[in-house]
Amino acid sequence: MFMHHTRLHKIEDQLRGDPAAFFGPVARVNAAFSFAADQEFLAGGDIRTQASGDPLGCLGDLGVYCIRIGQAAFGWGVAPTSARAVRVRRNQHGVPIDVTAEVYWPTVLPQKPPLPLSATDSEGKTGGHNAPPPFAPEPTLAFHCSFLLPLRQNVEMVGSGRTITMDDFVVRSVRKKEWQ
Repeated sequence: MFMHHTRLHKIEDQLRGDPAAFFGPVARVNAAFSFAADQEFLAGGDIRTQASGDPLGCLGDLGVYCIRIGQAAFGWGVAPTSARAVRVRRNQHGVPIDVTAEVYWPTVLPQKPPLPLSATDSEGKTGGHNAPPPFAPEPTLAFHCSFLLPLRQNVEMVGSGRTITMDDFVVRSVRKKEWQ
């Protein structure tokens, strides 16, 4: 759905352009996708809540959209370094119906190693000037997916200079003004 919309392509163009000019490197993405299912659905009345159907439950059905928007923000060719489920609620079949998770991407390092503190570069500057900031944010996707909460499909992308937010990142609302 959102992967093929021109809005995502425009956002990616902004993120991949000159970072200093508009957005800055993406430091954090917060995403949520949920809908409130009825008790029959939650108890295994739908393939998405059956262990023999989709054993990943809400993670396989809704969480993948959150993960893909994180990949779009941090770069398709960059693999995450780690991920963890912070909290998982399962139905009686062991299928996840509510998941909170974090995914971490590598911190971007400078193109060339920093000079030792005693070295001097060609401009006469003493070492350390091209080192990464000592407290640079670790690129992180934090997301929540759930069959227990009302419809949400929001994302926040935080750069060093700006923030992009959308409350309909998966399925565009026909009532919303088109992205410009």
